[in-house]
Amino acid sequence: MAAKNMIIYRKVMNFFRPGVQALWPLQIIDRHKFVEGKGLYVCNHYSVFDSLHFLTDLFKNRTNLLMKEEAMRTYVGIKFLNYMGAVPINREEVDIRAIKTCMTILRSDKPLVIFPEGTRNRSGDKNMGELKDGAVVFAIKTKSPIYPFMYYRPVRFFRRSYLIVGDTIDLSMYHGQKLNDVRAEATEHVRSEMQKLRVNLDNIVENKAKLKLCKKQDKIEKKRRNKADKLAIKISKQNRKGAKIGKIVQDTVVDKIDNEVN
Repeated sequence: MAAKNMIIYRKVMNFFRPGVQALWPLQIIDRHKFVEGKGLYVCNHYSVFDSLHFLTDLFKNRTNLLMKEEAMRTYVGIKFLNYMGAVPINREEVDIRAIKTCMTILRSDKPLVIFPEGTRNRSGDKNMGELKDGAVVFAIKTKSPIYPFMYYRPVRFFRRSYLIVGDTIDLSMYHGQKLNDVRAEATEHVRSEMQKLRVNLDNIVENKAKLKLCKKQDKIEKKRRNKADKLAIKISKQNRKGAKIGKIVQDTVVDKIDNEVN
């Protein structure tokens, strides 16, 4: 995405952020662990609102989100979700087009958000469903890190929920091995790490002192990230201004040389 479009994208997300936070309150725990860049961002899945805070509150730049094809069947849905970086996938069959798109995204050092359970946990309990092995396959084939996240409970209107950022899951031990021999083991490894994250999240949320400390840390980290974001936008504007001035100077020099030659 070009620098100018990126600035517009950030402004759009900044515009929506207060509304999203007001309607679907969320506290992010261990925000300082969040890394934006190449990798798979995997999270448990409760509802259609699960992706909102990834887009408006975590990622500063445009990300990519693997989403069921049914959500993109209207003209407005297609236009809006494409702008948000959605990648539609047909869950009824092996979607080669979606698989190639995801591989291209990761090989281009871009982020990809996936809900590896493949469907929503409609019961709203803490039990995580079986993970599909797609995220693991993408990670191993493109040598990408996996960044785990966990929602404490479903995101709902006017009810606070919690999202914890986990430590990076390294699958480098499976690189160079036959994928069919390790995909099940690697998927179970990711599931195990996410279950540990669930235990950690429960311990924090159900302990008022720990939760209060995490809330304070989150505010500090948000302020730091906002300052960094403003600085990045300022530098980007200065670079564009400098490029314009350079172009004017270059054109002036060329015109002067042409006049002297003539």
